[in-house]
Amino acid sequence: MRQAEYKEMVDRLRIRLVEINTERAELDVRRSDLDREAAGIKDTLVDLLPLSGEVANPGDLSGLGFTNAIRGVLGLKAGEWMSAPDVKEMLGERGFELSTYTNPMASIYKILSRLKESEEIEVKAEGIKMFYRVKPRPSLLDRVVALESKKNGMTAPKNQEGK
Repeated sequence: MRQAEYKEMVDRLRIRLVEINTERAELDVRRSDLDREAAGIKDTLVDLLPLSGEVANPGDLSGLGFTNAIRGVLGLKAGEWMSAPDVKEMLGERGFELSTYTNPMASIYKILSRLKESEEIEVKAEGIKMFYRVKPRPSLLDRVVALESKKNGMTAPKNQEGK
């Protein structure tokens, strides 16, 4: 092969790498959207299950993906500030398998960052340490009304209790 042919091959590979990275970024956004939607549905199910006579086990995180498991940990400690190491410890205690990740803390920090960007959690700094907690959730009534309104293509009315 001549140098020009190698250069052409390098250029094609660079273009393909950019395409792959762009596609991966799009998939990350789509996955985040799906995770958020699934979490909302699961939250509503947890509230509705007792009304239907069923019992949920919100403490078992073993069947969840990493993002939803972190949402679950923060949800179990709703209102309490947690550090990323606290989140990691509680994930392990609640059955989430961390041994498959080469650097679980990096993943935890990244997920917490995405949850902050999507405004699902609040963050505060104390010195160099960061702490995280879930934002207050709307009431069950507000969520059910919003789901029904979305299903019917209408705008959900504001709950009058909040005035």
